[in-house]
Amino acid sequence: MSRGRIALLLGALLSVMAASWWLTRSPPNSDAPTVAVEEPSLLPPAAEPAGEPEKRGTIVIDAVTKDGIALHIVKPLPLPRPSAPYGPAYEALLPPAESGDLPAQYQLGLLLYECRDAPADEASLEREVEKIHQTRRRGAWDVSDPEVEAKELRQQVADCAGVPLEARGKYRDWLRSAADAGLLEAQLDMMYHLPQREFCQYLYQCTPQQRVEQAALQAESLHYVTLARDAGSVSALWTFGAWYQSDEVLPVNDIEAYAHYDALDQIQAAAGVERRFGPMIASIRLKLRPVDLAQAEARSAELLSNPRCCVLSP
Repeated sequence: MSRGRIALLLGALLSVMAASWWLTRSPPNSDAPTVAVEEPSLLPPAAEPAGEPEKRGTIVIDAVTKDGIALHIVKPLPLPRPSAPYGPAYEALLPPAESGDLPAQYQLGLLLYECRDAPADEASLEREVEKIHQTRRRGAWDVSDPEVEAKELRQQVADCAGVPLEARGKYRDWLRSAADAGLLEAQLDMMYHLPQREFCQYLYQCTPQQRVEQAALQAESLHYVTLARDAGSVSALWTFGAWYQSDEVLPVNDIEAYAHYDALDQIQAAAGVERRFGPMIASIRLKLRPVDLAQAEARSAELLSNPRCCVLSP
């Protein structure tokens, strides 16, 4: 089963993943002064103060929008994602995570997510491989190539050696702990790391209970992305713009969609990143009455005037 296939479960909620690639681009060219920083290790030496990304080292750009709004744009160094083998990384991350280190909690959650559904032992692995070949499915998911799926499964088991079985299902607990304490990466990533349960692959297959559970996950995602937006996350502006257009998480609202995309576009321009939202903004603008457009532009200015704006995703 492809590790990314779980994204299908929330439909449009997760469709922003493919389009948010620009947020991970190399730092923009700018004449603004930048902060010299060190490359982060897997295990940061100290907890990052919540809501203070500059403590981790950043690219810093001070700029003014077309409407005269002063922006303080920061791009923190990315927190490295744990890589296999996960056993040693688990042992390194657990003590600081238990002591309240937010980056360690986030990284530990990501690590455990990779091991959440790995078979517990060799016998379980072989049974799962046989089942994949017999049914061309893994869990609730169709498998196009059983040989490739089996190979990936065996690699997953090898990668997760040394990670305690009882810990593997706690990935959301660690991610939630970091998110609740204000770590932007965790707030933005909660919706991509769903709980282990029997999901339906397509909406028409969902039982009423599964639809209720999906609605709860959407509400949770809305909560955490709202926190991230309030904390100045530029990525969250993109997510809200998509949500206001999709009618999946939030009702369609052209005024809000325009405002979020316009604020996002102005931040990109100020950061020296190539503009990519002009046509989208123009298409929404055609649907707005003059009074709606005035409201949308006022809302855009409100978003840009957030005193914690603007944090580019690392």
